[in-house]
Amino acid sequence: MSKLGEEAIDRLQALYERTEELMQEYAALQYSVDCGRGAKDLAEGELTDIGFLEREMERLLDHHRKEAKSRQLGIGKELCLIIMERFGSGSGGELKSRGKLANATPDVKQEPIVPRKGDADYDEIMASLGFPPELARAGAVSIHYNHMAEHLTALAAEGKNAPGRLSKRAVPQVMYRSNTKKSKQ
Repeated sequence: MSKLGEEAIDRLQALYERTEELMQEYAALQYSVDCGRGAKDLAEGELTDIGFLEREMERLLDHHRKEAKSRQLGIGKELCLIIMERFGSGSGGELKSRGKLANATPDVKQEPIVPRKGDADYDEIMASLGFPPELARAGAVSIHYNHMAEHLTALAAEGKNAPGRLSKRAVPQVMYRSNTKKSKQ
């Protein structure tokens, strides 16, 4: 293991543990505030400030959640390609990567490239799904991106084609599984 990798893992693990402690402290504070509000112990101005700080906390946590997800997906894409290349090169080994804390296995998803509503290709896709184009144009039915992505991934796993003229692209990612046992407390 490289010194940089070992340092990054140790620091991330420490940050994760500190964040978990802070979130427990935050939950305890929320509980005490909720009980106080129920008992009418807080003044209007105090509730205003607490509500404002909760909004700011939500924004902060959401921003950092998005950043973490973006980094995790980027690393997962790179890792998936490395595993697939290693496995496909005939060098042997498992179709997974093993770390100290977790295992990662490739999980290639299919994402739809959906044409605009009203385009001939969109109408053809809707017809292949059993919906008259006029229903789609009226907005009564439409393609839900996430559900269609799941459907395309399932079709690809079965060796079937996408409906109509729906284009798709493969999105490499990995599925992580912890290889450490969590203690039951």
